[in-house]
Amino acid sequence: MAAFAGDLWWHANGPADDPVAPDREVLRASRLRVLAAVSLTVPGHGGPFRADDTTPR
Repeated sequence: MAAFAGDLWWHANGPADDPVAPDREVLRASRLRVLAAVSLTVPGHGGPFRADDTTPR
């Protein structure tokens, strides 16, 4: 079972079973690289945004 709420999704067994990002530290490092490299992020879902202090890391 999976649950969705806005941009967030998770499995009934918790984030450790996430097939997209099984290693949360690797996911975080990837996000930090992207945020450091771009001034405007255009996600696959949702509108473009500029990262600030409230952007998930």
